[in-house]
Amino acid sequence: MGNHAENREVKRIVIDNIAEEFNGGAASHEQMYIEFAKSHDVDLTDEYVDGKTYVSEIQDFNKGHLRWLANHSAEHGFAAFSA
Repeated sequence: MGNHAENREVKRIVIDNIAEEFNGGAASHEQMYIEFAKSHDVDLTDEYVDGKTYVSEIQDFNKGHLRWLANHSAEHGFAAFSA
């Protein structure tokens, strides 16, 4: 999204939203998910790369979302991003 931001103010909004995903000084949402999985003897360390646990419907949804973003204007993308 930041690549398509039209000015510094919009880029700052995108960066602030990404920073929020990392949860400030605490563990990120993703890290908490990985720790939760470990507590149930599930190793998701390489999940970002391998995608072994993603069911095909989730993969299709994610790809469709990215396809939608690629095929619509930046304004539409930012509207979806802010929702």
